[in-house]
Amino acid sequence: MTELTRRMLGAPLPRRPIQVEVGLPEALRASCADQLTAALDGQLTTLLDELGLDRRLTITERDDVAGKGNRDTATVSIDGRPIAYLPRSQLPDDATAEVLCSEFMSRTLRRLPTLAGSRSSNRSTAAYISALGCRASLTIADSVSFDVDTAERFIDARTNEEIVVEVAASTMRKVAEDDVRALVDLRETDYRKRGVVSPDVRVVLTDQPAGSVRFRLNDVTLPEHNLGEDARWVDVVGDLGKTLAERRHWFVRMRHLSRVIDEDLAYVFPDLVAVLEANYSRAQVTACLRELVRSGRRIRNLPRIMWMLLEIGGTAAGSDVVRISESPLLPKARHRPMADRDPMVMAVRVRKLAAEEDWRLGNYYPPSNVVRLAAQIEERLVATSEGPALAEAEWAAVRAFATAAKADRVVTRSVGAIGPVRGALQAVERIPRVMASHELPPDADVASFPVLHDPQASL
Repeated sequence: MTELTRRMLGAPLPRRPIQVEVGLPEALRASCADQLTAALDGQLTTLLDELGLDRRLTITERDDVAGKGNRDTATVSIDGRPIAYLPRSQLPDDATAEVLCSEFMSRTLRRLPTLAGSRSSNRSTAAYISALGCRASLTIADSVSFDVDTAERFIDARTNEEIVVEVAASTMRKVAEDDVRALVDLRETDYRKRGVVSPDVRVVLTDQPAGSVRFRLNDVTLPEHNLGEDARWVDVVGDLGKTLAERRHWFVRMRHLSRVIDEDLAYVFPDLVAVLEANYSRAQVTACLRELVRSGRRIRNLPRIMWMLLEIGGTAAGSDVVRISESPLLPKARHRPMADRDPMVMAVRVRKLAAEEDWRLGNYYPPSNVVRLAAQIEERLVATSEGPALAEAEWAAVRAFATAAKADRVVTRSVGAIGPVRGALQAVERIPRVMASHELPPDADVASFPVLHDPQASL
């Protein structure tokens, strides 16, 4: 069957192998290696089916973790790229195959595009969609370029979206009178504070042991976990809130933006809306908002974000446009370059403007526990896009960051490094926020931030 025929009939593409490598400390290898391999095989197969990826699984065990002889760390890699990195200090004393599988699968959900392998480059429409836990169509799955309008329109066209909460029936019965509105309050509070509209929630009762909970977000199912026999409904809602907070950007939708613009802002700020839409498509604005949410920003004040998007450029400099910064002694420019339409670059510039405003007003609070990766590591991440070179650069970044136990934020030397650095560090326990150095105010002493090196670079 030719590939064209497969597409016409909706048949899956030919199977592509996926190489999963697991490394365990000596103390855990004998006790749970076989059980862990079997558990990972089953859950990864299910995840591949949910994302529509027809790839064979090959799970192997390595004696030398990450190929560098670190026997005190548990790791998982997919096609050589880091998925999970757990030093011995982060492993529970009574670690079992079930606990390790749940932890490894949680990290895998952070790097869903790696499951597509060569079918999806780091900067492609398919990778953008799958990173949100959404199943891409066959046409989009084969794309190697990134089109933000295509991606956001596809995501927005999804119907019957809902969050599925599978909870033990015995736990669901433990609902106090004050807990009845817990779920409604969670969604309302999240919208008021963050500006993100969560999908409807459907609760499914199961006959699992008391405290057992499992969530389904978009097209993927998260690992089942247990909150304890004494867990109540309010504990389940709290756990759901933490889960959604980590993936809040999954639920930014263009239709929500359109509703706010068409029903509110078009009447209150008609000129602002007109100028914005003359320079940006709604898909581009949605992608920028998604990136802002992913970086921990609120999008509740949409008019301010719209002003900042116009401030970063995009309007032509005509004869009737006067800018205070223009020198009267110089000839007037006939054309002003269009603003970059990359959502990550747009979000960086918005964050930079917001930080500058706060700094001028004296409301800026410098980030704490900031580090930088060694220039060689960052350069390797930016320079390589696939293959063993990219995998080794990502492992170097993970090992380097693991040396800074309290680091909360990583500052890169360029905007282009934000994506590669952030992607690699999804393998660590506490994901740091990644920002470019020029997002900091003028008086920031970037040179004072500690520089992290790969501890195994000299081996």
